[in-house]
Amino acid sequence: MPADVRKTGDGSLTLFSERYQETYHSDMGAAREARELYLVKSGLLTSLELAAPPFSGCILDVGLGLGYNAMSAIEAFFTFAPAESKLRLISLEMEGHLVELMFSGKAPWQQSWPQAWLNFLQAGRRECESPNCLRLSLVHLGKKVDWDILIGDATQTLGHHFQKPKCSPINYIFQDAFSPKKNPELWTSSWFGSLYQYVDKKSVLVTYSVARSVKDALTQAGWVWATIPGVGQKKQWLIAHPAQEKNATLSELG
Repeated sequence: MPADVRKTGDGSLTLFSERYQETYHSDMGAAREARELYLVKSGLLTSLELAAPPFSGCILDVGLGLGYNAMSAIEAFFTFAPAESKLRLISLEMEGHLVELMFSGKAPWQQSWPQAWLNFLQAGRRECESPNCLRLSLVHLGKKVDWDILIGDATQTLGHHFQKPKCSPINYIFQDAFSPKKNPELWTSSWFGSLYQYVDKKSVLVTYSVARSVKDALTQAGWVWATIPGVGQKKQWLIAHPAQEKNATLSELG
């Protein structure tokens, strides 16, 4: 196993980032965290299971990384959503070479992946709008996922992407950037404020970080947060909703 590849607690594999000097996932398990936090705690899994047909929703995946959160969401959608459902997934990622490696199907961390995940990557129809945007359309069992991967500085790519809105509003935000100490620009009140303009009062943000600086930044940006029970050694996670006075309309984006 290459030196930068690490096995996590559930047997799934992650990488150590030289840029940020952190692993992409905690020791508890890359696949486990994707499911327990970003699917279960966000309420997405319940929404898919209980949806009156058809389901329609939008996820913002902040920090595509090795793809665990995105692939878990896609698998859950195709497994549980009613027929004729639609999902839009927007993933933000700084490292373009990781995206290329992931789609090759030969990335070292993919050795632990379910075959279904690899099949989804190979089946997607790809349309490149620009060198910094990869778009895939996945159709399975009468359901459709439109997946946009934006490569580059997230503080720039997201706003550019929403000049022509792809979905209104964003229903679920997976805030999974590197830690506030290593990747501070994606944990500021400015960042959370930029996210705020693309959501409505029912939207949900979930993240692994419970740092005081993150809580304060969310509050300053108009979010109401709460700690929620974590899993394994991670005792707490964080969930946030827009303040109740949030205007549900996104006409300013049109």
